Amino acid sequence: QKHDVSPRQSPIAMAIRQKFASATDALLRLSPYQREKPVSGWQFFGRERELHQLVNTNENIVLVGARRIGKTSLMLEAARRIGEMREQVYYLSVQNVRSSRDVVSALLSELEPREVAAAVRRQKAMDEQLLSVVFRNATKQYGHITLLLDELGNVISGDSLEDRKFFGLLREWTQGGKVRVIMSCFQ
Repeated sequence: QKHDVSPRQSPIAMAIRQKFASATDALLRLSPYQREKPVSGWQFFGRERELHQLVNTNENIVLVGARRIGKTSLMLEAARRIGEMREQVYYLSVQNVRSSRDVVSALLSELEPREVAAAVRRQKAMDEQLLSVVFRNATKQYGHITLLLDELGNVISGDSLEDRKFFGLLREWTQGGKVRVIMSCFQ
């Protein structure tokens, strides 16, 4: 067939040329395979079986795999879908933390300032673990929460008493059925 406009002069090709300095830049930006950052939205595809298990079960799950195979992208997509179901979800990237105290701090940074202040007040007044106070308040408010901890292996590899207490609290709260934990690690 004859075309009135050559493919090189089509509106989409012209828009891409104006937006990107080179064809290589355009391919890198439009490719679903991104380096150095997780994919989301239209770039995330496949893995429906794994997503279904993450989103539609009440089980705690540990994702273990080599670096750069898509664990973070999978967890972010699961967090998005869980949020769409109107369930409270907290996604925490903890790959640069080394202790459970830093994990709790990352969780606190996701909360509203008034929720943090109330949790700290209760923790001091009742001499409770701060994580327990946060979970109690969140489950009271939302009923059920899902906590996604991305790259928790660095904390798992530590062997301090504080870290063991942290994992004991996670276990206690997840066994109660109101908190679900999905974590990833490469170790």
